[in-house]
Amino acid sequence: MAKKSAEFGAMLRSIHLNIRSEVLDEFRLHLSSSIAESRSALKKNYESLNVEQFECEEDLESYQAVLGDDFWQLDEVHNLGESLAIVGLYRLVESHLGGIVKVTFPSLGEKKKAKLIRGDSSEIDCGSLVGFKAVDELRLINNSIKHNDSKASDELASVYPVWIKDKHMDDLGSHYDRLKPDVIAYMKAFVNEAYAKTAEFESLVKSAKGFVRTNI
Repeated sequence: MAKKSAEFGAMLRSIHLNIRSEVLDEFRLHLSSSIAESRSALKKNYESLNVEQFECEEDLESYQAVLGDDFWQLDEVHNLGESLAIVGLYRLVESHLGGIVKVTFPSLGEKKKAKLIRGDSSEIDCGSLVGFKAVDELRLINNSIKHNDSKASDELASVYPVWIKDKHMDDLGSHYDRLKPDVIAYMKAFVNEAYAKTAEFESLVKSAKGFVRTNI
């Protein structure tokens, strides 16, 4: 099959370098804003209560307990939202890298493509790319959320000691914030390396007369 033009390759590379992660940040922002409003309303309701509004003090305490349950449910929703953001970020990695691999290494079998996306391949030395450890940690956190009841897996805890084996993973939002910049940096490095290693496009080399197209 004839190689595609270098110009077309450069166009695709530019598109792949444009990583759209804003939707995840907006999701977290809207979730946090909504939860903050709900907490404020519950707090206002709680603080306005007095025993004169109820037939007896026991009824007041029962009502306060219900409001306490609502506070707890908001915490659960917040934690779930942050878990979803982590899963969404890793899904973004998988889908975006999958699109890049499809263009730059189309002849790879599905298993080899999956290994390359996971960072374990001879086509690209993924471990040497900036941000690889962040993506690898994100992958293991994602797996722990989905397959280990949001408790740190043995592999996650052994490779990244910040996590404790079988302990529930709390404060995932801070880890999202910690990992995301390096995750995005890795994805961009992967784009550049994939397009540097691909044989699907013509190359542009400089000659005495300027740039000429080659098929190497």
